[in-house]
Amino acid sequence: MLIWTKDEQVSLVGFMFWLAVVMFFEGIAFGNISAMALEPLEDKAGMGATIFGCSSTLISMLIGTLIGQGFDGNLCLLSLVLLLRLPQPLL
Repeated sequence: MLIWTKDEQVSLVGFMFWLAVVMFFEGIAFGNISAMALEPLEDKAGMGATIFGCSSTLISMLIGTLIGQGFDGNLCLLSLVLLLRLPQPLL
């Protein structure tokens, strides 16, 4: 199979495919959540969206850099990061 290697470990290609599917649905969910968060701003929603987008991009860039520097070919770090992100919409 594409996901499992011969020594019964998850391959990077299979994991990235699964991660792409998860991130697709996560993007749909976060888009709706951010739209609901901007509802109270009404006439200032453009400025709120700009600040929200800029801050989330900068924070994501910092976290992504740290994760990328810690990647050593093992999928444990990537899996841990994904598990830590799951409760994020509840915050």
